[in-house]
Amino acid sequence: MSSMSDRILLQGIQFYGYTGSTKRNGGSASASSWMWKLHLDLTGAEDWDDVSLSVDYSQVHAAVLEIGTRQQSSC
Repeated sequence: MSSMSDRILLQGIQFYGYTGSTKRNGGSASASSWMWKLHLDLTGAEDWDDVSLSVDYSQVHAAVLEIGTRQQSSC
């Protein structure tokens, strides 16, 4: 039986992104590599042996890229 102790580790997501917190250091893209650790409840996927009740890695990857490549427009 699963619990919120289920973890999925995504590492090596590489892209050019805007990581600065101000215009001065966030105005140009730089190479970035992120690692995300997801803590979730996968009870349904485990109990029902149903991968559709788990996580779609392509959607997580797309969200990471969207966040990381969004150009900072404030500050």
